[in-house]
Amino acid sequence: MQTYYDFLDFLGTLSVEQTLWLAIFGLLILTIGICLGWLIQRRKTSKIRQSLSATKREMETYRERVTSTDEEQKALARELVNLTTEKDDILVHLREVQHRNGSLGNDLQLFRADNDRLTATNQSYATTIEDLNDQIIGLKTRNEQLLGGGAGAATDSVEQRLRALEIRVASLAKTEPTALPPINTGEPTHQVRIGESLADVSEPEAADFTRISGIDNRVSRALRDAGIQSWTALANTPTEEIGAILYQADLDDATYDIADWQIESARIAGETKLSV
Repeated sequence: MQTYYDFLDFLGTLSVEQTLWLAIFGLLILTIGICLGWLIQRRKTSKIRQSLSATKREMETYRERVTSTDEEQKALARELVNLTTEKDDILVHLREVQHRNGSLGNDLQLFRADNDRLTATNQSYATTIEDLNDQIIGLKTRNEQLLGGGAGAATDSVEQRLRALEIRVASLAKTEPTALPPINTGEPTHQVRIGESLADVSEPEAADFTRISGIDNRVSRALRDAGIQSWTALANTPTEEIGAILYQADLDDATYDIADWQIESARIAGETKLSV
């Protein structure tokens, strides 16, 4: 405040011309100050404007980046949804494949078991066919011996035995095919010459059928009730008819090898005739 009063006292000591020059100098300084302030402010304003422009451009860039990021995020979200759907489909397909593989594994085990069973059956059939072929050869030799020895009375039983054996071999050869190679049973090559029948040679009636393995008293009684009394009758009766007799007698609860019965009956009938 004292400085202000001192300045007024200083102005009071000046003349009018000095005061005028001082005022002009003050106005000049004020004008220069205003111009300098305007220039400085303009420069600052220009910098601020440039900064604002740069900020706007950055904001636009950021907005574009944000928009692009949003689009990318949406695309990634759609891709994620698609991948999730594909994953679910793959899981479902994988479960189906696993279930199918389990079923195929079970079927494979069943097929292997069936193959093993059929292999064992084929081996059994092969052994049986070989035995039957050996029996046919033996019967053929026996027939030739009987024919050479003049025993024509036994040719009927021999022929029956050969016929039964041939039927058995043919039935075994027609079994269902398996993975094993087919067994060559060969064609029958024997030729039986039938001599004159001997009317006075006959086998005893009321044959004991229980001599054959697999025939018990119930089966023997059923055969006799059906009119089958002799070994020859049992050997010559068709297999289907014997099966029907057993069925009517309620004896079909077990597995019977009727073909073996007929073969054994023919053998016993032949031995009986030869002994007579």
